[in-house]
Amino acid sequence: MALKAFRCVYTAIKLKLKSKNVKKDHWLDFAVEKHGKELVNELKIVSSILFLYIPIPLFWGLFEQIATTWTYQARQMNGEIGDTFTIPPGQIQLSNPIFVMILIPLFVYVIYPNFANICVFRTALRRITLGGFLVWVSFVITAFNAMRLEENYPALPLESEAQIRIFNVLPCDITIFSRALNSGRLLNMTKLSLYTQTLYSVIGTPELNFDMTSSCSSIKGKFTLTEAEAATYYFKDSNKEPIYIKESVRESIGGFINVRIVINLNGKYDEPINITFGDDKNGMTKTNSSSLNFIRFSNPGIYTIELGNLFKIKQKFSLGGVYSLNAIAVSANQFDVKNLVIAKPNNIHVLWIIPPYIVISVGEILFSITGSAFSYCQTPKNMKTLVLGVWFLTFCIGQLIVVAVEYIRIFEKASARFFLYAAFMVIDMILFIAMTMGYKYAEYK
Repeated sequence: MALKAFRCVYTAIKLKLKSKNVKKDHWLDFAVEKHGKELVNELKIVSSILFLYIPIPLFWGLFEQIATTWTYQARQMNGEIGDTFTIPPGQIQLSNPIFVMILIPLFVYVIYPNFANICVFRTALRRITLGGFLVWVSFVITAFNAMRLEENYPALPLESEAQIRIFNVLPCDITIFSRALNSGRLLNMTKLSLYTQTLYSVIGTPELNFDMTSSCSSIKGKFTLTEAEAATYYFKDSNKEPIYIKESVRESIGGFINVRIVINLNGKYDEPINITFGDDKNGMTKTNSSSLNFIRFSNPGIYTIELGNLFKIKQKFSLGGVYSLNAIAVSANQFDVKNLVIAKPNNIHVLWIIPPYIVISVGEILFSITGSAFSYCQTPKNMKTLVLGVWFLTFCIGQLIVVAVEYIRIFEKASARFFLYAAFMVIDMILFIAMTMGYKYAEYK
């Protein structure tokens, strides 16, 4: 039947182009003589239905964001429930099918029978329209969630700005003097402490002279800053220049956990010691005290950290946090340890993403299920497979829209992108309303 339909459409288009001066009530009428009136009339109904499919792919393009951008947003949230359970960000999208399965009986047995006379529920096309507008509402809610997340993002250096962080991992308190830091005042840092200047005005790559004095070390040197970058310095070895590390504070925005372990062996060990991070439950990472690379992982919780072979501590790490776990050896089996936060972990709970999931699930019921039923019931018997095939093709086109939208990334901020998607959906539904104005429902015995 699909092949007959394509041949009929091809004939109608070819004859219409050849017969420019001939007028017909419908362009498919040009194929009546070759393919018969019955097939042409059925295709007229099909064409009126397929015409309404033009705005449909955008719905699927936005709906499938729940598996991409919405999941990414969940990763930036705090999924911890108490100290023992964490909602995995990748599993939050399971709430959509759960809500759909719960809500379908509610709509079938309660809402549709009792509210059928309400304007928005009266016809299938109105239900589809309402479903589309609910998708718009869900993206507006998601955009506001994104705005709350962005308020808590770490300060990132822009052009003409730089960041500097100074850690004291020496076994004594230190005093740093630099005219360019701390407003030119003496900077007193206790053992295992952190000084941060998040936004420092710079041009190019300036060097800041400093003079560090203490009871266990003293050194004169330079802090080098780079425009639009973050610099971290660790005072760790006595009478030596601080260790410089170029930071990427943006690491925390991705929703993972990043931990750097910095150990001052303080003469208690002759060579670097082994470090075991994690356990059988959360996964285990092995490194040594000479490495200053971040350990990156995705499961929040309380982790066991073993320094050497005898000393163990437990520390809690949360999603989105960037940490520096600093330690100073006091003896061969004892360390002074302090866990310092470079970037704060996520503080917006992942349950805030549930409201838009509920709204978009209702929208899916009204849009997708109603749309499938409308396509089936309004189509002639011989054309049902063809029309439903095109309906599911709109889903495929929607997937391509997802890829295109994420590739283009018109706006850097997620909130701006979500508001843009919401605006697209409003325009799409207004177009859909205009297209449905002249539609006449078919009735079959």
